[in-house]
Amino acid sequence: MIVIESDGRLGNQLFLYAAAAKVAREREFIILVGFQELQAFFGTVSRPRTLYANLWWFETFRRIPRKLFGLYLYGEVVDPGKADNLLRRRGLVPIFLFAAGYCQNERLISERAALQLFHQGQATKPKTPQATRRRCFVHVRRGDYLNFLGGVSLPLTWYLNHIEKLRKENDNYDFVFFSDEPSWLEQNLPADGDYSIFRGSAKNSFFEMAGCDAGILSASSFSWWAAYFAHKSGAGGPYIAPEYWLGWRTLSWFPIGIETNWITYDTV
Repeated sequence: MIVIESDGRLGNQLFLYAAAAKVAREREFIILVGFQELQAFFGTVSRPRTLYANLWWFETFRRIPRKLFGLYLYGEVVDPGKADNLLRRRGLVPIFLFAAGYCQNERLISERAALQLFHQGQATKPKTPQATRRRCFVHVRRGDYLNFLGGVSLPLTWYLNHIEKLRKENDNYDFVFFSDEPSWLEQNLPADGDYSIFRGSAKNSFFEMAGCDAGILSASSFSWWAAYFAHKSGAGGPYIAPEYWLGWRTLSWFPIGIETNWITYDTV
């Protein structure tokens, strides 16, 4: 049994679940604690022997000492840092606490488990008319990103510059902006711009982004997963993101392992 406590929002929860699904054995239980956004977006996890649990259950579990008389009672799942697989450290009982960080690394996740979850959630999404032009999502993350790590919300000019580059390459794009602050976009986007702003729930935004043909990403795991599902569903891209991801200000990749070969990265 692998026990995971949620850390972060939807994108981080997806990384945690998909990493646990990769390291778990076929008949092993995965217990998800506090994964409210994952449950709200996708419902019951289709992988057999995967259960949601409440925080009360987890706090009871955490009261059990991990070490007793010099022996580890339960094990851990950790990230050794230099491998494409997580490491299981055994204890006396076959229970493992997931302690491998955010796992924001495509090599650490189960593609099959992630896609099963996506298709399950996609089935509940309202049908939208078939687009006659290619749609490109533009994801502008603000909110907590305005202060996180000294401010990692990308300047609006970065998005607009890439829109113009794509238009020069192919004039058959419809650009749709998605953001946690759509009102800010209305006030700051050029009035003569040929694009639209999506207004809807976070869930609807996510599935609409994942249904686009291309994307201009913020350095957000929400963005990454929408692009991932679009890419795995056969969308041709391109997908453009800031070089160094969250570390674009310091010119150093953060988190380590987030760089992905199907995304085109450009400096800010």
